[in-house]
Amino acid sequence: MKLSLDDPTKCIDNLRMSRDAFLNLHDRLLPYGLKSTKDCGSMEALGLYIWICAHRAGVRECRDRFERSLDTISRKTSKLAEIMFRWAQTVLVPADRHYTQVSSELAEYAPWFDGCIGAIDGTHIPVEVNQEAKADFINRDGEVSINVCAIVDMHGRFTYVGAGKAGACHDMAVLQDCQADQRFPHPPPGLCIFFKLMMQQ
Repeated sequence: MKLSLDDPTKCIDNLRMSRDAFLNLHDRLLPYGLKSTKDCGSMEALGLYIWICAHRAGVRECRDRFERSLDTISRKTSKLAEIMFRWAQTVLVPADRHYTQVSSELAEYAPWFDGCIGAIDGTHIPVEVNQEAKADFINRDGEVSINVCAIVDMHGRFTYVGAGKAGACHDMAVLQDCQADQRFPHPPPGLCIFFKLMMQQ
């Protein structure tokens, strides 16, 4: 990790982010449970987690790269995934939960987007699953995936991500499940989210 962080080019190649971005993320995750243990420092734990995500690598590849046991890598990646999830709950939220203002950038598109506070759409993310569950995750294109619903505000910032539904699930089923989630940003009366995925059907 030290070699990667000391070399800007290696840092980008290995972690897909700059040294400053990595250190900033590290500091942000400390209050959410990121800490050093006798087996592995917090910087290394975050580094191996990001390396796995950045390179779509498995724990065995990570073992060779970081020279850690499979058990350590498995435990650290699981712990970091939990930490990232907890942190995401504080980041993937509307900047203004009451939507007191509607973006003035939409004024030129009046009246079509009057009262619009964001956009929603779905996408399929490729995943690997157990053979027994594979049939449930095959989407209409024949690929194994999860069906993800995401909402962005008028500045392109994510305010909600609903992930985990099998790729075989219909977009409407995913949307209905997400709307039942307490974190789903329901707009106040008179305002709306542009339902892009519904318009595509």
